[in-house]
Amino acid sequence: PQSPYYPRSLSTLFPQSSTPPNFPSSSVAAFTGLHEYNSHDLPNMIMQMVYRNMEGQLNVDASVLGLRVISHSESLSTAISNSSNPELLMSNIEKLEGMK
Repeated sequence: PQSPYYPRSLSTLFPQSSTPPNFPSSSVAAFTGLHEYNSHDLPNMIMQMVYRNMEGQLNVDASVLGLRVISHSESLSTAISNSSNPELLMSNIEKLEGMK
């Protein structure tokens, strides 16, 4: 039966593949906290692993949840404009970006 939450059947959303997902050991180490230098980007890593370049599916899921997908730069711009201390926030963002 058709799900009320998805506009298409699950078989078209998640086609079966003979290629299993590939998770690099460094990503697994970051998820478990064993790779401390790569742990700062976990949200992005999770999104990449879940959606594996399927932007259409990401947009469908966002729509179902009543969300809007925005870019990293748009997210930063919004945070800075809503900040009570934009200079301090920009300074911290620059430090974090330098860690990547």
